[in-house]
Amino acid sequence: MRLGRKRDRTIEEALTELGRLLNGTNYVVSLRVYRLPFSPDASAEHYIAQALGPAAVSGGSSRATEQEVLTEVEESLRHEGDNGYGPPPSALQSQKYEELVSLVLSHLHQGLRAAALIERFWLKEGHPEFYPVYWDFAFVIAGPTAAEVFVGSSSD
Repeated sequence: MRLGRKRDRTIEEALTELGRLLNGTNYVVSLRVYRLPFSPDASAEHYIAQALGPAAVSGGSSRATEQEVLTEVEESLRHEGDNGYGPPPSALQSQKYEELVSLVLSHLHQGLRAAALIERFWLKEGHPEFYPVYWDFAFVIAGPTAAEVFVGSSSD
């Protein structure tokens, strides 16, 4: 690292900061990434159990494309709400917000390009933070050298 150069933000730090920025009126956001070792023969359920533990009960999973993941995540992160709930309008108009959304989408794009397994899933029980109300997404992105379980939701 060069002296005077700001340390690059990790995806975990970016997700935490973005979640805080989006919290608003009757609206809280949770964004998490769980990093796991890649196992060539592992199923989405294996990664879900490893990341979220035994309290998490998957309601099912299905294949997803790179574009579907990117679109769903971006639409969720750009959710505006309405007069009774939602992120602060000033947050959605800020440069910080745009930088963080761009960083998250770039991180996903890099992982998705090389992934051997891309699955969307939903949880019957054991959501990591709170029960989703306004939107949620959950994906397993695995291969060739690592795996991630990427989960986001918003609630009131």
